[in-house]
Amino acid sequence: MYKIGLLAATSSTSISEIDGEQVESWFHQIAPNAAQLLIRILIVLAVWFVGRKVIHLLTGWVNRMLSSRNTSDTVIRLTNGVIRTGLYIVLISTLAQVLEIPLTSFFALFGTAALAVGLALQEFLKNLAGGVLILVLQPFKLGDYIIEDNNKNEGTVSAISLFYTKLLTVDNRTIVIPNSSLTNNSLTNVSAQDKRLLELKIGISYESDLKKAKQIMEDLLVNLENRVAGEEVTVAVASLEESAVVIMGRCMVNAEFYWKERWYATEEIKLRYDQNGIEIPYNKMDITVRQKS
Repeated sequence: MYKIGLLAATSSTSISEIDGEQVESWFHQIAPNAAQLLIRILIVLAVWFVGRKVIHLLTGWVNRMLSSRNTSDTVIRLTNGVIRTGLYIVLISTLAQVLEIPLTSFFALFGTAALAVGLALQEFLKNLAGGVLILVLQPFKLGDYIIEDNNKNEGTVSAISLFYTKLLTVDNRTIVIPNSSLTNNSLTNVSAQDKRLLELKIGISYESDLKKAKQIMEDLLVNLENRVAGEEVTVAVASLEESAVVIMGRCMVNAEFYWKERWYATEEIKLRYDQNGIEIPYNKMDITVRQKS
């Protein structure tokens, strides 16, 4: 029994020595790597903190610069989002390099996913691209009256978003148009200029006094309240129709008051022609009844 106890004590001592040696060896191998990993983590935290501060300062500076140039809020938000996203991508890539994370596979996976999403959301991306073009190039702005030449939708622009543009019609209806339709087709911006051509075409009978009719129209257009001063007023015979001589009058008026002046001039020319005995012909039929004696 004494021999057995001595053998057990000897075995226990050797196992303890072996375990201690292994632990010490493992510690010497892991400690440098752990210290290096800790240093990298501290560097990553420092870079992340400083990078966020830099991104905040840059986006704030861009916002102030755009605001000083009277840029619309939608453009400012779009620009801010694009710059912020790009800077965060650069920051995350830098942190991955500090941690020695391979980026090749990550970017390959990201590119494949982006391609799949792009194919699935083609119309969505078209509208997004159209919204960016509208906000950057500004073919129209809030408050402009536009006419979509493709579907003939027209109205005052009440809202411009990244995906849709809203028009408010004269009868208070809202039309929502995808931005891709506005950028891929022609449109007419009626409010783009400060002045607009007012044109009247009125037919008079062949028996009426032509020179007097022209003079009445010219006096009317010259004295319009919102006519643009210095612009020429033109009154001429536009055409000779089957039952009427068509007189055309043109002048420039302030675009803001175009419809007011057009409605006024159309009504007033009718009243003045009636007062001066100038007939505006209309379709009529003369019937002659013959009786046998």
